Amino acid sequence: MHALFHDGWHSLTHLDGRLWRTLGLLLWKPGEVSRQFIANRRASFLPPFRLYLVLSLLFFGLFSTTRNEDIMRVQFTVSERETVCQDLKVRPQWLAERMRATCRKALADEGASLRDAFVASLPRAMFLFLPLIAAGMLLLYWRPRRWYVEHLVFFLHNHSAAFLVGSAVALVQLAARAWPALSAVASFTVAGMFCWLAVYLFLAMRRFYGQGRRRTLAKLLVISLFYAMSMVLMVGLTALYSALTL
Repeated sequence: MHALFHDGWHSLTHLDGRLWRTLGLLLWKPGEVSRQFIANRRASFLPPFRLYLVLSLLFFGLFSTTRNEDIMRVQFTVSERETVCQDLKVRPQWLAERMRATCRKALADEGASLRDAFVASLPRAMFLFLPLIAAGMLLLYWRPRRWYVEHLVFFLHNHSAAFLVGSAVALVQLAARAWPALSAVASFTVAGMFCWLAVYLFLAMRRFYGQGRRRTLAKLLVISLFYAMSMVLMVGLTALYSALTL
């Protein structure tokens, strides 16, 4: 443990300051870290995958402590549980039996096991989701030609920024639980985060891809729609996977 914490502290306080330089540029100059990385000026910044993994672990760790524990709680008697689960109409038959067993487990513990399985699977699903979004950018930026890895690096950095801000919002949510007077502030921070994300992505696309405002805005709207559709698909598949592995 001593060696582990020593290495961690050394990484945070290393003289080259890569972590703080990366985080500062990531927040205050959207798209610049990606632009510098693709330009082969990489020694000054943390690698994109490492940055993404660290910040995603931070965000999902905080997110798991702020979720609403009552969101899936529904009270049923034993006979009602059996009726509800037995009435599930799913094909094929093997899937139906699996879903009924999951239904019984979820109702027995008021959804706690299913909720925990979903939250545990979400970070992995999000990681697999990134290459799909990057592939969508190939259709929007085909002239001048861009390599696929450039789009992937761009979204790794943008998601890292979102996780960083989301972690700050989660901390405010936790503070609001301890001090109810902060509830209004906590609600405002959630709305503010989504507005910030839209502006951030627009600025990042402009700086990284170097196109005009109108063209960037049009492409932002297209990728936002594609992102929303892909997110719905990812959440649905993650919920199904969680149910089947419960």
